[in-house]
Amino acid sequence: MKSCAVVANTGGRGVNLRWTPGGPLAGALPDGSQVSILPGRAEADGLEWVRIEDGTGRTGWVAADYLLVIGVNQ
Repeated sequence: MKSCAVVANTGGRGVNLRWTPGGPLAGALPDGSQVSILPGRAEADGLEWVRIEDGTGRTGWVAADYLLVIGVNQ
C-alpha cells in the first residue's frame, strides 16, 4: 500500500521535484497535484525529503513540508 498525498502549503508556487534529496531539479509540481508516497525518506539541507511518484509516473524527491497526506492507495 502507498500513501496518497497532495502538494500543499506552497503559497501557490508549487514544489520542486528533485532527482535526489536536495539535489538537481527534475521538474515541478503545482499546488493540488496528487502523488503517491514511495518507500524512502531522507534528510538533506535541513529538510525531510520524501520519495514520490506523480500522476504521469515521474519519480523523485520533494520536501515533506509541502505534502498533505490524504489517504492510502491499495
